[in-house]
Amino acid sequence: MTLYGLDLVLDQEGKYHLLEVNGVCSGMKGFGKIYGDDRVEQQVYQMLQQRYGKITVNDGSYFRLEYKKKHPLKYRWAKFTAKFPFLGRKEKTPAVLLAPTARIDWLMEKIPVSHSRAFPFEPYTGQESGVLNLDNEELLHPLVNPYLTEAIANNKFYTYQVLKDSAIKDMIPKSTLLGLGFTHEQELEEILQTASQFVIKPILGSQGRGIEIIPKRVAQRQQGTRGPADFRVKSDLPFKLIPLYVEDMIDCNMFSFEHGLGMLQPFIDSRQNIGGEKMYTSIRSIVCNEQFVDAYVRASDNKKVNLSQGAQAFPLTEKDKEKIASLSEKIVAVFEEQSLGYEIPDFEPKMYLPYVESRGRTTLEMRRKDAQHELTNTVVGVFTHAIENMKI
Repeated sequence: MTLYGLDLVLDQEGKYHLLEVNGVCSGMKGFGKIYGDDRVEQQVYQMLQQRYGKITVNDGSYFRLEYKKKHPLKYRWAKFTAKFPFLGRKEKTPAVLLAPTARIDWLMEKIPVSHSRAFPFEPYTGQESGVLNLDNEELLHPLVNPYLTEAIANNKFYTYQVLKDSAIKDMIPKSTLLGLGFTHEQELEEILQTASQFVIKPILGSQGRGIEIIPKRVAQRQQGTRGPADFRVKSDLPFKLIPLYVEDMIDCNMFSFEHGLGMLQPFIDSRQNIGGEKMYTSIRSIVCNEQFVDAYVRASDNKKVNLSQGAQAFPLTEKDKEKIASLSEKIVAVFEEQSLGYEIPDFEPKMYLPYVESRGRTTLEMRRKDAQHELTNTVVGVFTHAIENMKI
């Protein structure tokens, strides 16, 4: 059982590019706007049920029940504090995401048009069933998408890593990571030579949140941004600072930094004539159980072509659907083959390892240089502050 939503764009030369692979939460609301009913969703659900039988949704209910069994007192306290939030433990933002180089503005961005997703299945609580794994946990029963493919689909960098050298590599826009000093200078330089406009998107973003479309002169400011993610205080002494790099966190299996990373790639001009008007477009294609189901066009004056960002849905011609069908099935087959080549316990660091090695690891000399630079800035800041106070 599998369910994927692909986001494709057609450029001015008639070439298709794959922008995203979406997992079990792939939106199908656009079909409702075209057909006036939920026939595509119903077809998908029937296909899933035919493959396995009963379908449930892992919405967190199973985790809560297991937690209640193992920690009954903590569970009761958590329910009590939910009514009185000031009594509960406040969730702290990971320190590295508070660094000025973290790209986290997208976390606070509101979606212009909200599209809530409801599934017509009961919550998974451990019963025999095929599971739509919204929380993507490893469970005892079969998952609609394998844990690995769902995890990789939920991370744009992971998706890029598994597909950039695959059989469909010509469809994958060249990309590089930005944020938290995790810059790959050579990749960035190569990409900057390929276009006049660029896109920066959060690797964990969705529904168009945090997407920036920028001209080349702005993209060029990202050059020379390699460095530490943050400086951690080693002791109470003011000048004992240690630079912390993203690769350090990868080595320690600490992946909270991912919310602060973005990907830069060339902007693809996808304008097409829609109803006599030139509009930016993208195609949402649904593939269930390795079979193409349906596809439609999203179109907008906005370069963010998402329904949640105000885009409109339009039907595709049957001829276009035939092209999209074979292409979509090939993409999913390659994506699954490449993704399932990893193993669950350590797939995350293995995703980053080739990137770290190709850009070069941070040497001790570079660490000392960065620490000295920060120390100098701190000392200058202290003296500047003191002088300003003397003037007062």
